[in-house]
Amino acid sequence: MTTTYQVAIEVAEGVIEYLEDKGIDAKAYMKTQGWEYDEHKDEGFVPFSIVSDMFDWAEQLTGDVYIGLHVGEKTQARHWGRLGYLILVGDDGLESLEYIQRYAQLITNVMDVQFENGQAGDGDIICRFEMKPETFSRHACEYFLSAVYSLSKMFSDNKFLFKSLSFKHALPVDKKPIEDSLECPCEFLARENKVVAYRESLQFSSSYRDPRMKKILRDHAEMVIKSLSQDDDLIDSIRNYVIDKIADGAPTLTMVAQEFGVNERSLQRTLAKHEITFQELVDELRMKLAKSYIRDGYTFLDTALLLGYSEQSSFHRAFKRWTGMSPSLYKKGLV
Repeated sequence: MTTTYQVAIEVAEGVIEYLEDKGIDAKAYMKTQGWEYDEHKDEGFVPFSIVSDMFDWAEQLTGDVYIGLHVGEKTQARHWGRLGYLILVGDDGLESLEYIQRYAQLITNVMDVQFENGQAGDGDIICRFEMKPETFSRHACEYFLSAVYSLSKMFSDNKFLFKSLSFKHALPVDKKPIEDSLECPCEFLARENKVVAYRESLQFSSSYRDPRMKKILRDHAEMVIKSLSQDDDLIDSIRNYVIDKIADGAPTLTMVAQEFGVNERSLQRTLAKHEITFQELVDELRMKLAKSYIRDGYTFLDTALLLGYSEQSSFHRAFKRWTGMSPSLYKKGLV
C-alpha cells in the first residue's frame, strides 16, 4: 500500500496565517493545486506535497529564503492541535518529548523521530529524524525544527536550549540567521538530521502545567491515534475486497460502504485523508493486477475478463489511460 504523506489542517493553517499576513493568498494557491481549503478543511489533514510546495512558492513570491524558519517562529500551540497543547501542559520538557515521539502522527506522518540519551555523563538528549517523502522542500524540514523550538521555549518560560543541529540538506545562503533564530551552531550537508538539546533545559516544570487538561488531551490523543490506525486497516480491507470481487466487475462505492457498514460520505472522507478517491483506488488496483497478469503470460482477453471488463477494447482504453501506453507496448517492454 502506497503511503500518503499529510499534515494536520492546523499546521497548514499556521502557514496560511503567516502568508496572509504578508498579503499572500495561500488558499488560492492550494486551489490551483486541486485542493479546495473550504471544501476539505473538515477532513483534518492536507496532502504534505501541497504544503511543501507552498513553502517554495512563497519563497519565490517573497524572496525569503528562510520562510520555513520564520513560519516556525510564529507557531502557537493551536497550530499543532492536541499535540501542541499536550506539549505545554505536561509536567516538564522530558514529558513533552515523550508526547512528540508518541503522538507525532497527530500532526504529520512525514517524519521518523527517535530520541535517545547522549554519551554517559554529558547530559544531552539526542533526536534523530528522517523525512520520509522522496522529495520535499527544505523549508518544511526547517519549519518543523523551528516550531518545536518555539513551543519548547513557551513551556519552559524561555529556558529551553538546543545545543546543536545537523541537517542533511544544503545550506540555503547564510547559516547565521538560522543559528541566531535557533540559538545554536548548525551543520548542513550532514550525514544525518540530528538535534542535540541540553537535558537540564528540559527539566524545568512547564509554565502551563495542568494535570487535568493533560489527562483529557492524552486520552483524546490515544483515541485519534487508534482511529488513524483503524482507517489504515479499513483501506487495506477495502483493497482486498475489491481485488476479490473485481473479476465480476468492479464493486461500486455503495456496495463497499454497505459491505463495511459505513455511510458513503464517511468512506469518501476516509479515502480523502489518504489522498485518493474510490475510483482512483479501483484504477490503481486494476493497473497493478493488469501488469502482473501480462508479466505472467496471460492473454489480453483473459486479463480483461479477470479485471471485470466485458470487452477487451474497454481494457485496452483503460490501460492506456493508466500508463500512457497500450498493453502491447507494455508487453514488448518486458522482453
